[in-house]
Amino acid sequence: MFVILVALVLLLIVPGLIIYGHVILRRGAKIFFPNRPKTAKILAWVLTAGYAAALVCIFNVSAIFALYFALFSALADGIYLLIRLMTKSPKLLSGAKKLLHSGILPLGVTCVILTVGAVKMFFPVTAEYRLSSPKTRESFNVVFISDTHFGTIQRPSVLEESCKKLNSVSPDVLILGGDIVEEGTSREELTRAFEILGSVKAKYGVYYVFGNHDRATYSPSADFGEAELLSAIEAAGITVLRDSSVSLPCGVSIVGREDASVSSRADISSLVAPLPKEDLIIVADHQPRDGEACAAAGVDLLLSGHTHGGQIWPLRWLFRLVNSPVYGEYDYGGCKMIVSSGFTGWGYPVRTQGRCEAVLVSVRPE
Repeated sequence: MFVILVALVLLLIVPGLIIYGHVILRRGAKIFFPNRPKTAKILAWVLTAGYAAALVCIFNVSAIFALYFALFSALADGIYLLIRLMTKSPKLLSGAKKLLHSGILPLGVTCVILTVGAVKMFFPVTAEYRLSSPKTRESFNVVFISDTHFGTIQRPSVLEESCKKLNSVSPDVLILGGDIVEEGTSREELTRAFEILGSVKAKYGVYYVFGNHDRATYSPSADFGEAELLSAIEAAGITVLRDSSVSLPCGVSIVGREDASVSSRADISSLVAPLPKEDLIIVADHQPRDGEACAAAGVDLLLSGHTHGGQIWPLRWLFRLVNSPVYGEYDYGGCKMIVSSGFTGWGYPVRTQGRCEAVLVSVRPE
């Protein structure tokens, strides 16, 4: 249904964007070649063909470039309309027309935004949260990393350096929230990813839950399968939690859920029921859902990723319009959900909304 909806939206929007793109490019060509109409016309059609090709390549950064160019061109048109309403000065109108209708300004803004977005991929931050609870007897630091999509966008050194820095906060536990690897990850990169993450010195260990990409099920030509994945995880000394849990001696229980893409995954209430009632209960679930069910089951903290915090502006705001958890803290009546923007992006090598991050949750006695 989602794929059909996206296809319908694209069928409705893309033709309109191509027509608008031609108007923009034809207008700009006339400004640059005022005395050569034939040259301007040919150039406009050539550029329109390239623009249309960029839009059709929806999973390529060229599509983002084309969309942003159209958006900022529309904004430039709006500014020019306001200027026309505010002044009748021929000189001012001529200058504004050359600046706003030539396409230079939208092109420049688009290039700057995408360049900054590409650079942001390589400088992840640590997002810090606090949780106070009467259940905990001592301070407890949880580090959560999800969505590294290792080997596809970031250099391996980015994850290596971040893991070294995370050791300085003395994490009690490291939870890997899924999509650590994906279809584009090679078998060598698969091994390296978990070696790096397994090197984090967490007092009570490193735990992993599946995401929707880890098993590489979306591509028949993937370099590894579930057997190789589990072998690499276990070789790194990482514990897999798949609809299972672990109770730590410090009074904290961690539940790892199977990904929501697996229809047979267990109900959260059945996973929490056997745990000590006095324990602080942390649930790791790759996709941010079941907040109400977790609260009803007595969960204190729910950690998720998957959304990449929107990644491409304005997706985060669209998620929020439909009231879907996309990034940050959410309260479900005693259960705090934290949704990470992920350690890197997916699909596009740019991030124009939010930051790449690891999450640090400081749990303190109430």
